[in-house]
Amino acid sequence: MSGSCTVRPQNPFIQSPQFPQNSHAEHTGGSSSSTVSVSIIILNWNGWRDTIECLESVYCQTHSDFDVVVVDNGSTDKSFEQILAWAKQRLIQVRELSDRSRKTKNGADITIKEAKADEGWSFHGPSARDERDLTIIRNAHNCGFAGGSNVGLDFAMTRFNPDFLLLLNNDAVLEPDFLDCILEFADRNRRMAIIQGKVLRYYHPDEIDSTGLLADIFGTTSSRGGCQRDSGQFDSFVDRGFFYASGAAMVIRRDFLERFEGGGPFDSKLFAYHEDLDICWLARLMNFKIGYCPAARCFHKGSRSLREDVLVTKVYLAQRNNLRVLMKNYSVPYLAAILPVAITIDTLMAILSALYHKNGAFIRTLAQSLAWNCRNLADTWTRRKWVQGRRLAADREILGYMVRRSIKLDSVIDKWRGRPAPSTEATDLPQ
Repeated sequence: MSGSCTVRPQNPFIQSPQFPQNSHAEHTGGSSSSTVSVSIIILNWNGWRDTIECLESVYCQTHSDFDVVVVDNGSTDKSFEQILAWAKQRLIQVRELSDRSRKTKNGADITIKEAKADEGWSFHGPSARDERDLTIIRNAHNCGFAGGSNVGLDFAMTRFNPDFLLLLNNDAVLEPDFLDCILEFADRNRRMAIIQGKVLRYYHPDEIDSTGLLADIFGTTSSRGGCQRDSGQFDSFVDRGFFYASGAAMVIRRDFLERFEGGGPFDSKLFAYHEDLDICWLARLMNFKIGYCPAARCFHKGSRSLREDVLVTKVYLAQRNNLRVLMKNYSVPYLAAILPVAITIDTLMAILSALYHKNGAFIRTLAQSLAWNCRNLADTWTRRKWVQGRRLAADREILGYMVRRSIKLDSVIDKWRGRPAPSTEATDLPQ
């Protein structure tokens, strides 16, 4: 791989594992992708160490035309100050540092700091550029993934007007040719509105985190190939065999985002979980494709373990958001048939989880998720009318990308039988 760069952070608290070399890289340099502009949006919430490591990998990209927007979601660990201090140190000399406050279209209070490096600045990468903007935005409170992403996307679209936008989890680390590979792929696949790269596990870099995400007809999701050893088994499934792209490293075309009115493309009511499913479902309804670029690789840390109280919260958010996503995106006949079954499956799973964990909180979360959707029914219906007004694809086409059975019930049956769920195998994917 020409012009490769290994990210070697100076910060003593960052210790990156040794990642395997990308043998599938397609970038050869000198392509038209070098003229394509990208805005990279990174969300941070009490995780500045991860964010700095992520930024180190971003500024080591072989692609040169990009700017970076870091959105701090109301952190309480001095993340804003730590990231700003890193920027001042690593960008060598800061020529401009402005500080101002304003309200977003969503009404969120934010503080903005913008840094530009002096001409001739150098970074420890192969393609230092005279100016690569870094903007740090501090939200007054935690707006969640959906709200925080909207803040960053709105700012980048207004300020930089890029060709593409990359939503990047702060606990992800990019290979140096990530942008070049995914932009060349996007150039060959112009109907793809949203594209993800190959996401590998940070602590086990030869294993898959995501090669695209599955969704069943009831809205339950699963990672395609999750925890399997990567042998390129999904590399030919670039536009099929999965339903949506992972928000860990999601590239979105500007012309798709321009179809949204003020406030951003993500449903801020979702806060966290299923927001990437929701936006990709909408893209499919608008007759766009979702893509997977195996040559563009990144390494994602993710949640290595969850305390039981955190698990309960995650289940609650996933359940309530799942119901809202179904109600917004299905046509009335399909919704009438599928929603009652989805609620029945959630009820069964809540009972089984309560018995397994000996914790009645799992049943209470189901009641709370149903109550939340009842309280927000008017808002959901308003959003639904907007979504359905932009529908160009029929539900029968959408279902062709989905798993036709329940992933949740499959997981229970397969766990009982002691075998892996078949929905994650390359030979058993929706075509």
